[in-house]
Order: sequence, then structure tokens, then C-alpha cells
Amino acid sequence: MTREKFNELLKNIKDEDNFRLFHDEFCPLATKFCLYQYGNKEVAKAMSEDFFQYIRTTDLPYIQNPEGWLYSMCKQLGKRNSENNPTVNEQAKLFSDFNDEMSVEIWHAMGQLTESERDVVILKWFCGYTLKEAANIMDKPYDTVIKMHNRLKGKLKNILSSN
Repeated sequence: MTREKFNELLKNIKDEDNFRLFHDEFCPLATKFCLYQYGNKEVAKAMSEDFFQYIRTTDLPYIQNPEGWLYSMCKQLGKRNSENNPTVNEQAKLFSDFNDEMSVEIWHAMGQLTESERDVVILKWFCGYTLKEAANIMDKPYDTVIKMHNRLKGKLKNILSSN
């Protein structure tokens, strides 16, 4: 969805049809962001629904970076609901349901990363964004994200080889 279409729907979000279009387009993405950030399906679904109810009742400015805005909103909601967030071991169990053993080990290793490093891993490796797209979503310079990604490969290799 283009930035213009996103903002047009957002501007008229109180209209039921526009709300439904917006919700149907962005609810799966918001749920995925929340799920990978916090590892809890129920919390992710509830947070994305709470989020959509919030934006429906709030006048918001024009959003320049819709995916970045959505990602940061999901992170903020997750932090507010942090008492419901599972431990890294509980998150690994969730992802073991549909990922191989190596993915579970990577998920455990993520517990040793900073928040920005986890953002790069989530956006690049779990959500499938390019590094350029991840930099845009994170609102960080592309060169910074490339350097972080290159350092992360070594850091994760060291963490995984020590396990």
C-alpha cells in the first residue's frame, strides 16, 4: 500500500469501510511485528486489536513511513504490556512449533542481543525485509544497519558456537 493510500485510509478511519480496509491491510503486519518482537500469539493479537481501536479514536498526523510507524507502535504497546511477555525460553517453544532446531537456537541467542540488534534480526531474517527496508522501518541510516548486520553475523556465530 502506498503512503498516500495509507494516510487517506487513516484520515477517514472513523468510517467503517475505511477502518475495515485499513485493518485488513495492516492487522496481519502488526500482529507479525508484535509476535516476532514479543513471542506471544495472544498478546500479539490483543495488542494489534488494541492498536487498531486506538488509531480509530485518535486524530493522527500524516505518516511519512507507515511500516516504521506501525513497527514502533507495536514495540511501544509491547513494552506497556511487558508483564504478559514470555521469557526467551517460552518464545523459543513458540517458534519451535513451526521452525527447525537451528531457528530455535537463533531465538535463544536473540536474548543476548540489544533491542536494535533484535530489530535487525526480526526485520531481516524473520519478516524478510531487505536491509534497506529494515533501515527505513527502524528510521536508522542504511550504512548503520549494514554495519550492525555485519557485526551481528559474527556475534551470532560466536553465541551459537559456544552453545
